[in-house]
Amino acid sequence: MVSLSAVVDPFGNFVPEVLAKCLKDVLIPIKEHFVADLTRPILSLVKSHNQRKIRKALKTLVVKKCGEPLAYLDEWIDLYAHLV
Repeated sequence: MVSLSAVVDPFGNFVPEVLAKCLKDVLIPIKEHFVADLTRPILSLVKSHNQRKIRKALKTLVVKKCGEPLAYLDEWIDLYAHLV
């Protein structure tokens, strides 16, 4: 048995029917992915109901920019192992 899972290039000009013909057996879309234009103001990218949830979360959550992300690589790998 052989299985292949892939995410196509979000900037590719793919047509689902053409992909299905290429893969012959089966093409199952799992979920849509979106690309954000980060040159726009961040609040223009987030829907208003999600902005409310973010404000509520920020009352108890502290977000800090990590100066050396590689220092936390082992922790991220461990977290990802639990998420999968």
